[in-house]
Amino acid sequence: DTMEIFLKFQGNLVNKAAFQTDGCGSSIVCGSVAAEISFGKTPEELLDVSDADILKNLGGLPKEDEHCAFLAAATLNEAINNYMIKQTKKLET
Repeated sequence: DTMEIFLKFQGNLVNKAAFQTDGCGSSIVCGSVAAEISFGKTPEELLDVSDADILKNLGGLPKEDEHCAFLAAATLNEAINNYMIKQTKKLET
C-alpha cells in the first residue's frame, strides 16, 4: 500500500487536509482519520500523532490491518517534515 497526505496551512494551523491511497479499506479509513486529526493543529502537534492515536480514533482494527494505521501516521509525519523543510527554505531566501 502507498499513501500521500496533503496539508494546507493558514497561519501555523492546518485548515485543509486530503489523502490518497491505493490501499485496502483499512488504509482508506486510516488515511481519512489522519487527515481529520490534522485540522486545526500545528506542525509540532502533528509530529506527535502515532499509529496508536489513529487506532484509538477508529476504535481499533483487526490485528492484520493495524499496519495501515502505522502507514497513515508515517505518511502524516512525512507530510509535516516536507512542510517544515519548505518553510525553512523560505526563511533562507
